[in-house]
Amino acid sequence: MDGGLLSGWARRLSCGKSLEEVREITFEIGMLWQYGLDINDPKETHVLQALLGITFSALQLIDIMYIG
Repeated sequence: MDGGLLSGWARRLSCGKSLEEVREITFEIGMLWQYGLDINDPKETHVLQALLGITFSALQLIDIMYIG
């Protein structure tokens, strides 16, 4: 998926969320980042509890954190 498309997708994901919810999401991604995120492996997935257990690739997580 193209970076521009991901950014638009991440913006829609955070739309309607409070500042505290966005902070919680980005904090959880930051905690996952401690263990390393391989953005070159689309099969590697991570689950975000802050978003009700939705599964994301590492590249998607980086994009969400950038938007957040």
